[in-house]
Amino acid sequence: MSDAKVSSTNNPSAQKPNDDHSASFLLAEYERLKDLRSEIGQTASRRFEFYLTIVTAALGAYLLVSQIQSGLSIPRYILDLSVLGLLGYGVITYINLSWASAFFLEILRAFKAIQKYFVTRDPAVEQHLYFSTPVEPSKRYGLRGVLTRGVAGGSEKAVLAFVNSTLATYLLLSLLQNYLNIQLLNVTVVIIAIVVFLISGFLHAVYVTFMYRSI
Repeated sequence: MSDAKVSSTNNPSAQKPNDDHSASFLLAEYERLKDLRSEIGQTASRRFEFYLTIVTAALGAYLLVSQIQSGLSIPRYILDLSVLGLLGYGVITYINLSWASAFFLEILRAFKAIQKYFVTRDPAVEQHLYFSTPVEPSKRYGLRGVLTRGVAGGSEKAVLAFVNSTLATYLLLSLLQNYLNIQLLNVTVVIIAIVVFLISGFLHAVYVTFMYRSI
Protein backbone atom coordinates (compact mmCIF):
# COMPACT_ATOMS: atom_id res chain seq x y z
CA MET A 1 0.00 0.00 0.00
CA SER A 2 2.82 2.42 0.93
CA ASP A 3 4.70 1.64 -2.30
CA ALA A 4 1.61 2.46 -4.34
CA LYS A 5 1.19 5.72 -2.46
CA VAL A 6 4.82 6.71 -3.06
CA SER A 7 4.61 5.87 -6.75
CA SER A 8 1.49 7.99 -7.17
CA THR A 9 3.20 10.89 -5.42
CA ASN A 10 6.23 10.68 -7.69
CA ASN A 11 4.14 10.32 -10.81
CA PRO A 12 3.74 13.72 -12.54
CA SER A 13 0.52 12.64 -14.18
CA ALA A 14 -0.97 12.00 -10.75
CA GLN A 15 -0.41 15.66 -9.85
CA LYS A 16 -1.88 17.01 -13.06
CA PRO A 17 -5.50 17.25 -11.85
CA ASN A 18 -4.36 19.34 -8.88
CA ASP A 19 -2.21 21.54 -11.13
CA ASP A 20 -5.12 22.07 -13.50
CA HIS A 21 -7.36 22.98 -10.59
CA SER A 22 -4.77 25.45 -9.22
CA ALA A 23 -4.25 26.98 -12.65
CA SER A 24 -7.98 27.47 -13.15
CA PHE A 25 -8.32 29.03 -9.71
CA LEU A 26 -5.41 31.43 -10.27
CA LEU A 27 -6.71 32.49 -13.68
CA ALA A 28 -10.09 33.25 -12.12
CA GLU A 29 -8.36 35.15 -9.32
CA TYR A 30 -6.34 37.08 -11.90
CA GLU A 31 -9.52 38.21 -13.63
CA ARG A 32 -11.14 39.11 -10.32
CA LEU A 33 -8.18 41.27 -9.31
CA LYS A 34 -8.17 42.94 -12.71
CA ASP A 35 -11.85 43.85 -12.35
CA LEU A 36 -11.26 45.05 -8.79
CA ARG A 37 -8.38 47.27 -9.91
CA SER A 38 -10.54 48.78 -12.63
CA GLU A 39 -13.41 49.41 -10.20
CA ILE A 40 -11.18 51.08 -7.61
CA GLY A 41 -9.50 53.21 -10.27
CA GLN A 42 -12.82 54.39 -11.67
CA THR A 43 -14.12 55.22 -8.19
CA ALA A 44 -11.00 57.24 -7.35
CA SER A 45 -11.18 59.10 -10.66
CA ARG A 46 -14.85 59.95 -10.12
CA ARG A 47 -14.08 61.37 -6.69
CA PHE A 48 -11.23 63.43 -8.13
CA GLU A 49 -13.41 64.78 -10.93
CA PHE A 50 -16.24 65.55 -8.50
CA TYR A 51 -13.86 67.49 -6.26
CA LEU A 52 -12.51 69.53 -9.15
CA THR A 53 -16.09 70.20 -10.27
CA ILE A 54 -16.99 71.53 -6.83
CA VAL A 55 -13.90 73.75 -6.66
CA THR A 56 -14.50 75.09 -10.18
CA ALA A 57 -18.19 75.69 -9.50
CA ALA A 58 -17.46 77.51 -6.23
CA LEU A 59 -14.84 79.71 -7.86
CA GLY A 60 -17.09 80.39 -10.85
CA ALA A 61 -20.04 81.28 -8.60
CA TYR A 62 -17.88 83.66 -6.57
CA LEU A 63 -16.57 85.42 -9.67
CA LEU A 64 -20.05 85.57 -11.20
CA VAL A 65 -21.59 87.13 -8.11
CA SER A 66 -18.70 89.58 -7.87
CA GLN A 67 -19.24 90.68 -11.48
CA ILE A 68 -23.04 90.95 -11.36
CA GLN A 69 -23.33 92.47 -7.90
CA SER A 70 -20.27 94.65 -7.54
CA GLY A 71 -21.66 96.17 -4.34
CA LEU A 72 -22.50 92.83 -2.76
CA SER A 73 -20.15 91.88 0.04
CA ILE A 74 -19.91 88.25 1.07
CA PRO A 75 -19.19 87.91 4.80
CA ARG A 76 -15.62 86.90 5.39
CA TYR A 77 -16.49 84.03 7.71
CA ILE A 78 -18.81 82.48 5.11
CA LEU A 79 -16.08 82.62 2.50
CA ASP A 80 -13.51 81.15 4.87
CA LEU A 81 -15.84 78.37 6.03
CA SER A 82 -16.52 77.49 2.39
CA VAL A 83 -12.79 77.28 1.68
CA LEU A 84 -12.30 75.21 4.83
CA GLY A 85 -15.00 72.80 3.67
CA LEU A 86 -13.36 72.49 0.26
CA LEU A 87 -10.00 71.84 1.90
CA GLY A 88 -11.48 69.15 4.15
CA TYR A 89 -13.10 67.38 1.22
CA GLY A 90 -9.88 67.77 -0.76
CA VAL A 91 -7.88 66.08 2.00
CA ILE A 92 -10.37 63.19 2.13
CA THR A 93 -10.18 62.84 -1.66
CA TYR A 94 -6.38 62.84 -1.51
CA ILE A 95 -6.43 60.09 1.13
CA ASN A 96 -8.74 58.00 -1.05
CA LEU A 97 -6.49 58.46 -4.10
CA SER A 98 -3.40 57.56 -2.06
CA TRP A 99 -5.09 54.42 -0.78
CA ALA A 100 -6.07 53.47 -4.34
CA SER A 101 -2.48 53.92 -5.54
CA ALA A 102 -1.12 51.77 -2.72
CA PHE A 103 -3.76 49.12 -3.37
CA PHE A 104 -2.81 49.10 -7.07
CA LEU A 105 0.74 48.25 -6.06
CA GLU A 106 -0.54 45.38 -3.93
CA ILE A 107 -2.60 44.08 -6.85
CA LEU A 108 0.46 44.23 -9.12
CA ARG A 109 2.31 42.09 -6.61
CA ALA A 110 -0.53 39.58 -6.68
CA PHE A 111 -0.37 39.57 -10.49
CA LYS A 112 3.35 38.83 -10.35
CA ALA A 113 2.80 35.99 -7.87
CA ILE A 114 0.26 34.42 -10.21
CA GLN A 115 2.56 34.89 -13.19
CA LYS A 116 5.41 33.29 -11.25
CA TYR A 117 3.24 30.21 -10.69
CA PHE A 118 2.92 29.66 -14.44
CA VAL A 119 6.53 30.62 -15.24
CA THR A 120 7.78 28.09 -12.69
CA ARG A 121 5.85 25.32 -14.44
CA ASP A 122 6.64 26.50 -17.95
CA PRO A 123 9.64 28.89 -18.29
CA ALA A 124 8.69 29.59 -21.92
CA VAL A 125 5.74 31.61 -20.65
CA GLU A 126 8.04 34.32 -19.31
CA GLN A 127 9.04 35.55 -22.76
CA HIS A 128 5.40 36.46 -23.41
CA LEU A 129 5.12 38.63 -20.28
CA TYR A 130 5.67 42.30 -21.04
CA PHE A 131 6.44 43.23 -17.42
CA SER A 132 8.87 40.51 -16.43
CA THR A 133 10.43 42.16 -13.37
CA PRO A 134 8.79 41.76 -9.96
CA VAL A 135 7.15 44.81 -8.45
CA GLU A 136 8.84 45.45 -5.14
CA PRO A 137 9.21 48.60 -3.00
CA SER A 138 12.17 50.59 -4.24
CA LYS A 139 13.40 54.17 -4.29
CA ARG A 140 10.70 55.14 -6.80
CA TYR A 141 8.22 54.66 -3.94
CA GLY A 142 10.37 56.62 -1.50
CA LEU A 143 9.86 60.27 -0.65
CA ARG A 144 12.22 61.51 -3.35
CA GLY A 145 10.60 59.35 -5.99
CA VAL A 146 7.10 60.48 -4.97
CA LEU A 147 8.11 64.15 -5.12
CA THR A 148 9.86 63.76 -8.47
CA ARG A 149 7.02 61.85 -10.12
CA GLY A 150 4.43 64.16 -8.57
CA VAL A 151 6.04 67.31 -9.98
CA ALA A 152 7.03 65.87 -13.36
CA GLY A 153 4.08 63.55 -13.91
CA GLY A 154 1.19 65.85 -13.11
CA SER A 155 -0.87 63.02 -11.61
CA GLU A 156 -4.26 63.42 -9.98
CA LYS A 157 -2.63 63.39 -6.56
CA ALA A 158 -0.25 66.15 -7.64
CA VAL A 159 -3.18 68.30 -8.78
CA LEU A 160 -4.98 67.67 -5.49
CA ALA A 161 -1.85 68.51 -3.51
CA PHE A 162 -1.56 71.79 -5.45
CA VAL A 163 -5.20 72.77 -4.86
CA ASN A 164 -5.16 71.75 -1.20
CA SER A 165 -1.92 73.62 -0.60
CA THR A 166 -3.37 76.75 -2.21
CA LEU A 167 -6.49 76.57 -0.03
CA ALA A 168 -4.41 75.97 3.11
CA THR A 169 -2.23 78.97 2.28
CA TYR A 170 -5.29 81.19 1.82
CA LEU A 171 -6.81 80.06 5.14
CA LEU A 172 -3.62 80.72 7.09
CA LEU A 173 -3.21 84.21 5.64
CA SER A 174 -6.87 84.97 6.28
CA LEU A 175 -6.49 83.79 9.88
CA LEU A 176 -3.48 86.01 10.47
CA GLN A 177 -4.83 89.12 8.81
CA ASN A 178 -8.61 89.01 9.36
CA TYR A 179 -9.00 87.25 12.71
CA LEU A 180 -5.75 87.83 14.58
CA ASN A 181 -5.42 91.33 13.09
CA ILE A 182 -1.76 90.87 12.27
CA GLN A 183 -0.64 93.39 9.70
CA LEU A 184 1.68 91.83 7.15
CA LEU A 185 3.82 93.45 4.50
CA ASN A 186 3.31 92.29 0.94
CA VAL A 187 6.74 90.68 0.93
CA THR A 188 5.91 88.84 4.15
CA VAL A 189 2.63 87.60 2.67
CA VAL A 190 4.47 86.23 -0.37
CA ILE A 191 7.10 84.51 1.78
CA ILE A 192 4.49 82.96 4.09
CA ALA A 193 2.44 81.80 1.11
CA ILE A 194 5.45 80.11 -0.51
CA VAL A 195 6.57 78.44 2.73
CA VAL A 196 3.09 77.16 3.62
CA PHE A 197 2.54 75.96 0.07
CA LEU A 198 5.81 74.01 0.05
CA ILE A 199 5.22 72.52 3.51
CA SER A 200 1.70 71.45 2.56
CA GLY A 201 2.92 69.84 -0.65
CA PHE A 202 5.70 68.08 1.25
CA LEU A 203 3.23 66.69 3.81
CA HIS A 204 1.07 65.36 0.98
CA ALA A 205 4.10 63.53 -0.43
CA VAL A 206 5.02 62.17 3.01
CA TYR A 207 1.55 60.70 3.40
CA VAL A 208 1.74 58.97 0.01
CA THR A 209 5.15 57.54 0.93
CA PHE A 210 3.72 56.24 4.20
CA MET A 211 0.87 54.55 2.33
CA TYR A 212 3.30 52.83 -0.05
CA ARG A 213 5.50 51.57 2.76
CA SER A 214 2.60 50.39 4.91
CA ILE A 215 1.58 47.65 2.44
